[in-house]
Amino acid sequence: MNKLRAFFIIACVASLSDGTRATTQDDIEAPISFHRLNEKTLIVKTGEVYPDQVVAIAAQKGLLVIDTGISPTLTREYRRIIERELGRDDFAWVVNSEGYYFLEGDFNEIAYDLLDDNRIDEAIEIFELIVEMFPTSVDAYDGLGSAYMDAGNNESAIQSFKRSLELYPRNSGAYDMLKMAQAQQ
Repeated sequence: MNKLRAFFIIACVASLSDGTRATTQDDIEAPISFHRLNEKTLIVKTGEVYPDQVVAIAAQKGLLVIDTGISPTLTREYRRIIERELGRDDFAWVVNSEGYYFLEGDFNEIAYDLLDDNRIDEAIEIFELIVEMFPTSVDAYDGLGSAYMDAGNNESAIQSFKRSLELYPRNSGAYDMLKMAQAQQ
């Protein structure tokens, strides 16, 4: 998989009347719909011919927007939906993953890249999203536990590793990390 590229964008303020709308000629010609995953996360999708998906997360340092689609920056309609639904216009950064429709591994790669860049709080937010989207994922809980440990939050790390072990009791990596987190408490 290609290394992720970050793009900075300037937000524009606008509003839409409903959750589904056709874009303008200047954007992709396909219906846009959105799904509110939780109070912090919005998934925006377009059409069938050229599928595109954007995940917007209301992070502490601004809106983190991951664009999986055909353009390196967000369309105006995406921005309008995100701003209205999340009530914010502080786009911190946008990632284009050069692919379509996220799999769990795509989110894991983004989160671990953030950990590698010592952007621990943002990595935690992505791992929390992964856990919410993939609640039976052992890898998601392992990653979240590791991020919590990097943040010095051993209590939360312990809970994450325990959940990982509930899902897969023979997970020796989670067992080792759990012992380490408990020792650092």
